[in-house]
Amino acid sequence: MIKTIHLLHHTHTDFGYTDHPVIAQRLFRRYTGEALELIQSHRTDSDEAAQFRWTIEVAEVAVQFWQSASPAERQQMRDLAHAGLLDMGALPFHPHGFSGLSEWKAIQRRLKPVYEVFQPKTAILNDVNGLAWGLIPQLLDAGVQYFSSGLNVGGGRAPVGINRPSLFRWQGPDDRWIWAWNGLHYCDGYFFFHRADWRRGPIPVAHDLFFHPPIAGDVWPTDPQGLADCRAIYQETQARLLADYPHENVGLQVTNLWRMDNDPPSDLLCKFVAAWNAAGFAPRLRISTFTQFFDAVTAEASSGETPLIRGDWVNYWADGAAAMPRESRAAARAVQILSDIPRLAGAWSSGEPGEAELVESAWQKVSLFNEHTSDSHDSVSDASGDLSQGGKAYKSSLAYEALAEAELALSDRVRSSRAYTPGRHADAIAVVNPGKRSQSGWINIPLAAVPDATESLIDLQTGEVLPVHIEHQAVWSPPTLNSRIEFDRPHKTFGSHPRQLRAFIHGVAPGSQRLFRLAKKTPATEIPDAGWRWDWDLATGTLRRLHRQHDQHQWLSPTELAPRFGSVLFDTYPEIGARWGLVFGDRNHPPQSVRRERSFAVVESCDSTACSDFDQVDLRLRHPNCHRIKQRWYRYRHLPRIEIETTLWLREVLEPLAAAMVFPFAACEFDIHYSSIGHPTRVGRDQMPGTCGAYTLTEGAVGLTSQEGIILSSPGLGLMAFGELDIFSAASTAPPSQPTIFNLFASTRWMTNFPHLRPVRLRLRHRIDATSAQEAQEVLVDPATLYTVPVTVAWAKTLLKGEQ
Repeated sequence: MIKTIHLLHHTHTDFGYTDHPVIAQRLFRRYTGEALELIQSHRTDSDEAAQFRWTIEVAEVAVQFWQSASPAERQQMRDLAHAGLLDMGALPFHPHGFSGLSEWKAIQRRLKPVYEVFQPKTAILNDVNGLAWGLIPQLLDAGVQYFSSGLNVGGGRAPVGINRPSLFRWQGPDDRWIWAWNGLHYCDGYFFFHRADWRRGPIPVAHDLFFHPPIAGDVWPTDPQGLADCRAIYQETQARLLADYPHENVGLQVTNLWRMDNDPPSDLLCKFVAAWNAAGFAPRLRISTFTQFFDAVTAEASSGETPLIRGDWVNYWADGAAAMPRESRAAARAVQILSDIPRLAGAWSSGEPGEAELVESAWQKVSLFNEHTSDSHDSVSDASGDLSQGGKAYKSSLAYEALAEAELALSDRVRSSRAYTPGRHADAIAVVNPGKRSQSGWINIPLAAVPDATESLIDLQTGEVLPVHIEHQAVWSPPTLNSRIEFDRPHKTFGSHPRQLRAFIHGVAPGSQRLFRLAKKTPATEIPDAGWRWDWDLATGTLRRLHRQHDQHQWLSPTELAPRFGSVLFDTYPEIGARWGLVFGDRNHPPQSVRRERSFAVVESCDSTACSDFDQVDLRLRHPNCHRIKQRWYRYRHLPRIEIETTLWLREVLEPLAAAMVFPFAACEFDIHYSSIGHPTRVGRDQMPGTCGAYTLTEGAVGLTSQEGIILSSPGLGLMAFGELDIFSAASTAPPSQPTIFNLFASTRWMTNFPHLRPVRLRLRHRIDATSAQEAQEVLVDPATLYTVPVTVAWAKTLLKGEQ
């Protein structure tokens, strides 16, 4: 049935991989300018189908070009987009995931200038193997009608029952749907007309003078014999890949084969298309934009006969989130602050003139950190080389720069308030909750910055007295070794704060603050017990029971997969080697079972402490992959919450590895839920069939429901597996047979990009909150946190009256 092949020319954009990310972005701007020139030079070609057309695959490339473009170039972009010769994908880049709705809104603000020029109708996702279905309503509201997927079969899966290539309708969480194309790989158009790569060899960096993009005579022949060979190859490939294709129009993506990724436009395609069509070969070829292809294929397709598939397209590529665990936590902290700043109300609602610029800069860095390229192509073969190290340094810097800018923007906002008082002049504090839900949590106050003898906090409105805990940190000393050496700070020199006060603040109402006077030691107010109980086996360091005071329902159920609640798990795959993808992709080596060596951190010691407002258990653990592991547990008496702080000093590990925290919950009937860009999603029930069931990228929390509900949250560690963690299984999505949750915090299993686990100190925080079944179903976890601001008692009383 195929009458027209639409060749969709573009460059696949990896922000790195082939070159240092800074060079890659410079090349993208250069390629966009070259594409404008090629479009202009071919506008008068006699074969209209062979005229040069170009799709800027992702919008971040367009906005970077737009920012540096001359007025004439901007007008040219408008004219060519209006003429249908220049198109732009609606997604900012190919993400391994988005942190949530706040990030997406910030992305839309950044992309607004180019959205107004292109009014994009097509979201293009290549290489990456899934997209959060919570984006479907956002895309539709932005005028996007089409979604194009060119997934990487090295680790990706398409929905069950959907052929490649084929058209289907993808239904989102609000029941609206978008036309979706389950396409072939983003360079497969080339292989419909050529038997092999035009050259074999390494992926060259852009500055390598011995390699170059293909020129006339290398690819896309126009002589009679070359065309005849291409026609024969097409017929063979069509019979193998398109035999059952039902439409007259088919789209094949085409890139330049210099490196396959991050390559310039080429008008060799124009000459080939013109020669093919002039020879009268069928089907007819046409250089099209992605949107033009969609317009053609959807015009002939019947929505009633096109399959409708509902659910989250779970992403195999999301394991990139576990490639840089420390940086992921820093980026998550930046997201939290950036989301909170516009929600600060009352006395804290005005900001400095430069705040908006800081905030937008931080959001851009967060988003680029979430782009899918986590390393260079040689990160396995030359992990310590300049390209791999440079890519890592750039990616890492994005997270930390975003956090630093977010923190500065927040401090500028607070310091601009009349209520703010420098610490040494403060005799009170405001604990601010900018969120939409009540918040409880720890606050820290540097002891050197408040009046001496501060040992308690007195609520100025209720008179409640909260206990304060003094934490001893590094002491100010000469740079000499002390007799007692600490593992993490052996010299104990030049500590930022010798001591700090720590207090747990509970029940700060949404959009408000609790105000406290700093006071000398005063007996703490008795707080009603929330009714949670735990039972520890201190000899083995095992939490045996977690239940409510008047309810014997057991929330924990250790199994062989997870012998201890809160276990630290390491899986290694010693027989595969880092390039497992090549082994599995080699036709001479069919897929084989992968031997996994599973081990858990072993408890060495366990101590318990009882305080006035919480119970504390401290564990020391050991594992060969770590220098040491410490774990601290809190059970709060005044609210149904357990917190776990785990600190790991990781060693370098070269073999493929997955590391996770494991939480075996017990429930007879349960559902597990997570949020996808603000939309509740049920594991195994709201996920597209056949996509990744091995792990899911959440927004940092999951809810479990039976008769009651529990929310497990892990800020900055959103990668979860349910029932079992088996990163090589390519499992289909299904409700897990048991409610065991694996929170993946490190992974080095892919064939490139994540070569080995590097030495690092990693701090993980997990929280288990008892809640209603309804809240656990909706996973209503507010990303807001509590912020502590020094004020005076006089200003605190003014704030209590609602005055500014």
